[in-house]
Amino acid sequence: NQSGQMAGYEIHANALQSIIAGNSLTKMESWHTILIILLFAGSIVFLNRLITAKRGIAVGILLMVGYVYLGYYLFVSYHYFVIFTAPILAIVFSEVGTVVYEYFDARKERFRIQSMFQSYVSPQLVKQMVESEEEPKLGGEEHVVTAFFSDIASFSAFSEKLPPKRLVTLINEYLTEMTNILTN
Repeated sequence: NQSGQMAGYEIHANALQSIIAGNSLTKMESWHTILIILLFAGSIVFLNRLITAKRGIAVGILLMVGYVYLGYYLFVSYHYFVIFTAPILAIVFSEVGTVVYEYFDARKERFRIQSMFQSYVSPQLVKQMVESEEEPKLGGEEHVVTAFFSDIASFSAFSEKLPPKRLVTLINEYLTEMTNILTN
């Protein structure tokens, strides 16, 4: 046949010859595929919690290449047909899912620290705390500093008339302006 396709009787003859020669394919069982999917997904999620995203992606790629090579080897050597699509997709989706989760988790943590301290310390210090990626802790650190004290006339009288949030806003504005004057 010049079109490269087999006629119906040739397909049957080829199948019969494969059976007689013992060259029939053995297909991977479904539970093997499910086990491999769970193993790959669990491994990727676990490893990505321990290593950086770039290394996690490299591990995922190595896993995929290794799995494809193993499937090729089993097919050529033992006529064992391995399912590729689902395990490869499990690696890809697990990798993407954990990287996205880690990104949003880190972003949430930055926002938590910023919102916790922005009313009490300077924006530069909050930025430094976020970038250090250390959990804030009590106890402080020793530094040589200059303290600024300021007396606001009739503070008690007007502070009793303002709601707490408005008072904190006014004090923050006042202290920010005073700090700018002293540091510039």
